[in-house]
Amino acid sequence: MKIVDQAANAVSFVEDKVHESHFDRIIWMLRTRRDEAAREVPEWEQLRELASQIKERTLSRLGGYLEEFEASAIMRGVHVHWARDAHEHNEVLYSVLAVHGKLAVFLFQENERRGDCFEPILNFTSGESGIFHSMTAFP
Repeated sequence: MKIVDQAANAVSFVEDKVHESHFDRIIWMLRTRRDEAAREVPEWEQLRELASQIKERTLSRLGGYLEEFEASAIMRGVHVHWARDAHEHNEVLYSVLAVHGKLAVFLFQENERRGDCFEPILNFTSGESGIFHSMTAFP
Protein backbone atom coordinates (compact mmCIF):
# COMPACT_ATOMS: atom_id res chain seq x y z
CA MET A 1 0.00 0.00 0.00
CA LYS A 2 1.29 3.44 -0.92
CA ILE A 3 1.99 5.81 1.99
CA VAL A 4 0.28 9.17 1.54
CA ASP A 5 2.28 12.21 2.63
CA GLN A 6 -0.60 14.40 3.78
CA ALA A 7 1.64 17.32 4.80
CA ALA A 8 3.30 17.46 1.37
CA ASN A 9 -0.07 17.16 -0.36
CA ALA A 10 -1.45 20.00 1.76
CA VAL A 11 1.49 22.26 0.92
CA SER A 12 1.12 21.61 -2.79
CA PHE A 13 -2.66 22.14 -2.57
CA VAL A 14 -2.33 25.48 -0.77
CA GLU A 15 0.45 26.67 -3.11
CA ASP A 16 -2.07 26.54 -5.96
CA LYS A 17 -3.40 30.12 -6.03
CA VAL A 18 -6.91 28.99 -7.04
CA HIS A 19 -7.14 26.79 -3.94
CA GLU A 20 -5.60 29.44 -1.71
CA SER A 21 -8.14 32.06 -2.84
CA HIS A 22 -11.07 29.67 -2.47
CA PHE A 23 -9.90 28.52 0.98
CA ASP A 24 -9.48 32.15 2.09
CA ARG A 25 -13.05 33.01 1.02
CA ILE A 26 -14.48 29.98 2.83
CA ILE A 27 -12.58 30.72 6.06
CA TRP A 28 -13.75 34.34 6.14
CA MET A 29 -17.33 33.26 5.41
CA LEU A 30 -17.19 30.78 8.31
CA ARG A 31 -15.70 33.38 10.65
CA THR A 32 -18.42 35.87 9.70
CA ARG A 33 -21.16 33.30 10.37
CA ARG A 34 -19.55 32.36 13.69
CA ASP A 35 -19.40 36.02 14.76
CA GLU A 36 -23.05 36.52 13.79
CA ALA A 37 -24.08 33.45 15.82
CA ALA A 38 -21.99 34.60 18.79
CA ARG A 39 -23.75 37.96 18.88
CA GLU A 40 -27.11 36.18 19.18
CA VAL A 41 -26.08 34.23 22.32
CA PRO A 42 -25.43 36.49 25.33
CA GLU A 43 -23.51 33.82 27.26
CA TRP A 44 -21.30 32.88 24.25
CA GLU A 45 -17.96 33.44 26.01
CA GLN A 46 -19.07 31.47 29.07
CA LEU A 47 -20.14 28.59 26.82
CA ARG A 48 -16.79 28.71 25.00
CA GLU A 49 -14.93 28.53 28.31
CA LEU A 50 -17.06 25.62 29.51
CA ALA A 51 -16.53 23.77 26.22
CA SER A 52 -12.79 24.36 26.52
CA GLN A 53 -12.77 22.90 30.04
CA ILE A 54 -14.76 19.85 28.89
CA LYS A 55 -12.36 19.29 26.00
CA GLU A 56 -9.30 19.65 28.23
CA ARG A 57 -10.72 17.21 30.80
CA THR A 58 -11.71 14.68 28.14
CA LEU A 59 -8.33 14.80 26.39
CA SER A 60 -6.49 14.44 29.69
CA ARG A 61 -8.42 11.21 30.36
CA LEU A 62 -8.64 9.93 26.78
CA GLY A 63 -6.36 6.94 27.36
CA GLY A 64 -8.57 5.67 30.16
CA TYR A 65 -11.72 6.24 28.14
CA LEU A 66 -10.29 4.26 25.22
CA GLU A 67 -9.28 1.39 27.50
CA GLU A 68 -12.76 1.43 29.05
CA PHE A 69 -14.28 1.31 25.57
CA GLU A 70 -12.02 -1.59 24.58
CA ALA A 71 -12.98 -3.60 27.69
CA SER A 72 -16.68 -2.99 27.03
CA ALA A 73 -16.33 -3.95 23.36
CA ILE A 74 -14.40 -7.14 24.16
CA MET A 75 -17.09 -8.15 26.69
CA ARG A 76 -19.55 -7.93 23.78
CA GLY A 77 -17.40 -10.15 21.56
CA VAL A 78 -15.80 -7.41 19.47
CA HIS A 79 -12.16 -7.61 18.38
CA VAL A 80 -10.61 -4.15 18.82
CA HIS A 81 -7.66 -3.12 16.67
CA TRP A 82 -5.32 -0.30 17.69
CA ALA A 83 -3.26 1.86 15.33
CA ARG A 84 -0.64 4.52 16.03
CA ASP A 85 -1.34 6.51 12.87
CA ALA A 86 -3.40 6.60 9.67
CA HIS A 87 -0.97 4.38 7.79
CA GLU A 88 -1.10 1.67 10.46
CA HIS A 89 -4.90 2.03 10.57
CA ASN A 90 -5.09 1.36 6.83
CA GLU A 91 -2.74 -1.61 7.15
CA VAL A 92 -5.01 -3.14 9.81
CA LEU A 93 -8.09 -2.53 7.65
CA TYR A 94 -6.45 -4.13 4.60
CA SER A 95 -5.21 -7.13 6.59
CA VAL A 96 -8.68 -7.80 8.02
CA LEU A 97 -10.20 -7.50 4.56
CA ALA A 98 -7.56 -9.83 3.11
CA VAL A 99 -8.37 -12.51 5.70
CA HIS A 100 -12.15 -12.17 5.89
CA GLY A 101 -13.17 -10.45 2.66
CA LYS A 102 -15.41 -8.10 4.61
CA LEU A 103 -15.27 -5.69 7.52
CA ALA A 104 -17.79 -3.61 9.42
CA VAL A 105 -16.88 -0.46 11.33
CA PHE A 106 -19.17 0.33 14.23
CA LEU A 107 -19.97 3.36 16.35
CA PHE A 108 -20.89 2.64 19.95
CA GLN A 109 -23.70 4.69 21.36
CA GLU A 110 -26.12 4.51 24.23
CA ASN A 111 -29.78 4.40 23.31
CA GLU A 112 -32.42 4.93 25.98
CA ARG A 113 -34.94 2.66 24.27
CA ARG A 114 -32.61 -0.26 23.53
CA GLY A 115 -29.77 0.20 25.99
CA ASP A 116 -26.15 0.18 24.86
CA CYS A 117 -25.73 -0.83 21.26
CA PHE A 118 -23.26 -0.85 18.41
CA GLU A 119 -24.53 0.88 15.28
CA PRO A 120 -22.85 0.02 11.96
CA ILE A 121 -21.50 3.09 10.18
CA LEU A 122 -19.30 1.60 7.46
CA ASN A 123 -19.32 -1.78 5.76
CA PHE A 124 -16.34 -2.80 3.65
CA THR A 125 -16.03 -5.69 1.24
CA SER A 126 -13.08 -6.60 -0.93
CA GLY A 127 -13.80 -6.84 -4.62
CA GLU A 128 -11.73 -7.79 -7.62
CA SER A 129 -10.91 -4.16 -8.38
CA GLY A 130 -10.40 -2.95 -4.82
CA ILE A 131 -12.31 -2.11 -1.68
CA PHE A 132 -15.94 -1.10 -1.66
CA HIS A 133 -17.66 0.53 1.27
CA SER A 134 -21.15 1.68 2.08
CA MET A 135 -22.22 4.23 4.63
CA THR A 136 -25.05 3.23 6.93
CA ALA A 137 -27.25 5.83 8.59
CA PHE A 138 -27.59 5.57 12.34
CA PRO A 139 -30.06 7.29 14.68
